[in-house]
Amino acid sequence: MGLDWEEDFQRLTPSEFFRKNKQMLGFTGKIRSLTIVFHELITNSFDACEEAGILPDIDIELKRVDKEHYILRHKDNGPGIPEEYVMQVYCMMFAGSKFRNIQSRGQQGLGCSGCVLLSQMTTGKPARVISCYKDGDEIKG
Repeated sequence: MGLDWEEDFQRLTPSEFFRKNKQMLGFTGKIRSLTIVFHELITNSFDACEEAGILPDIDIELKRVDKEHYILRHKDNGPGIPEEYVMQVYCMMFAGSKFRNIQSRGQQGLGCSGCVLLSQMTTGKPARVISCYKDGDEIKG
């Protein structure tokens, strides 16, 4: 009697996985979820600046839109993300610098993609990402 792969295994998109496991990933309540979003953004800034050998300069703005929703703006002086990788970093699960080298910060490897999924699930609206990337002496963005 062998395994019936179609019956024994369930395929999940990243958003389905996140929706079904968000409590396990730490997104357990409104304040805790917002704290995790801040942590992920700041940690990513620290990691990028550390990897580039520069001191981080981080700006975060949180604006309350209504009782349950906020607009969060995050800006740092890190080296940026090349345009062809922006979608992978912010829209695919388990993508990021944690797989290039061992980081001292971070936990699940969900990073910004988890934050974007949470945002889209709770608001139904898209996230906006602007990245400037220094390629040699030229800044692209």
